[in-house]
Amino acid sequence: MVGAWRGRFYQPWFWPSSTTIHIRLRRRGFRGTARYPQLRCSGVLRGSQKASGSFVFSERITKGLTRCVPVDVAVVSILSRNFARWTWYLPRTGYFLASAILRRR
Repeated sequence: MVGAWRGRFYQPWFWPSSTTIHIRLRRRGFRGTARYPQLRCSGVLRGSQKASGSFVFSERITKGLTRCVPVDVAVVSILSRNFARWTWYLPRTGYFLASAILRRR
């Protein structure tokens, strides 16, 4: 999971429905950052390993709060060494918000 990940983020109920996301995860502590350049917002990630090949992150938007939807949980499934599926859910309700298949850079 460590490293830089990039890809297209699909959010069917919001505009724009597709945007770029950049995620960087540090070597220690399952922590990192998420940037949404086209939306001009970013946030911090904290996570833990849920099971082999599966991770759960909480995301807190810290910049551009009016341009990004606050997200409670992002669930990550490793697809291969360089690809992972990220799925985001809305706070409190747990409703699906968006998904992306990101590639490790």
